[in-house]
Amino acid sequence: MAVDKRIVKTDNAILDAFISLAQTTPLKKITVTALAKEADISRKTFYDRYANLDELIDSLQKYMAQRFEDLFMLPIKHEHILREDIVMDFLEFAEDNQKLLAILKHDSNNFLAAAIKQEGDSMARFLVSELDFSPESAKTMAPWLITFYVEGSNYLLDKWLFTENDLTKEDVTHLFMLLYKDSIFMMQKKR
Repeated sequence: MAVDKRIVKTDNAILDAFISLAQTTPLKKITVTALAKEADISRKTFYDRYANLDELIDSLQKYMAQRFEDLFMLPIKHEHILREDIVMDFLEFAEDNQKLLAILKHDSNNFLAAAIKQEGDSMARFLVSELDFSPESAKTMAPWLITFYVEGSNYLLDKWLFTENDLTKEDVTHLFMLLYKDSIFMMQKKR
């Protein structure tokens, strides 16, 4: 099925307008009228896609969270394998969407809570089956470990994207690979 270029163009215009407005206006003060004007679309076109601005913001947050989850939560669920090409792809995505990440990162607690709820049981099972923790200990530690991955990864990504540094994508990819591989390796070794 062919992608309608007009739809893509309009969606991109909405995203660009949102990013532009959010850099100078608090999110709660952005209006559909201002967004439509900035995107050079009608209010009807906006409402054809979203019920309101909260739905747009929620949609963008879910999209960004899904990209983050694809990289950092899937390895936790699937044999703890993190591929270098996937990390590099995510870092390229983060660079390309740096302004949107900066706008949406203030709501990262919602993503963390969702990640713990969604992945907590899986992580606890891993701790029991692979590392011989008791079920009670694993249930307590699983949210801690997920928080470590999510918050630690967020912190490193923020430092790389939003501070002055000379690190390349390759450097940061290598760092993420070391952290993920070594944290799992060290846990397995201690048991």
